Amino acid sequence: MHEKIQVVLVEAHGHKATVHLAIEDASGDSAIIEYIDGKPVIHHGRQYQIMTNDPPYEEQLALLKKRDYSKPSMDMPLPGNVNAVDRFQRAAYYKAVLAEPRNEREAVAGVLAIVRNVSVPFGAPYHHFGVYHTEFRTVMNLTNQRYFFELTNSPNVKPMSRPSAMDVIRSSGP
Repeated sequence: MHEKIQVVLVEAHGHKATVHLAIEDASGDSAIIEYIDGKPVIHHGRQYQIMTNDPPYEEQLALLKKRDYSKPSMDMPLPGNVNAVDRFQRAAYYKAVLAEPRNEREAVAGVLAIVRNVSVPFGAPYHHFGVYHTEFRTVMNLTNQRYFFELTNSPNVKPMSRPSAMDVIRSSGP
């Protein structure tokens, strides 16, 4: 099937973009597909759920093995830069500590919390072409076929004028 897909690389600031695709179905079967030298490299299995732009996925996994996130704690230092390796490491850590959600709202909030934490913020220097921030974030509920989209420059927040504690609690309902 992948032989029928034609990938056209676009340029950003004079650099050809890399292509990584994350796919998953409602059963939890997932894959990360990256194109290296124009050829697809497929990482298939439930364990492949995190990705960033570069380096190649095999290298990301090798770097991750050097860390031990099996017993996470608040004293564990995490990489904090905006580079893809640090963001991959943080995503793996936070995924490991993410509580099992009780409902869709908790699931979406948990995934967005991780994705926001590993997003490249506005103004952050990125490689050799200046600033390259995260423009949007998405979460999908594959079971109920719902898609959640968040633009980074248009946050969905509710402004309030000096709310009381009860106003805040009432407005955050289901």
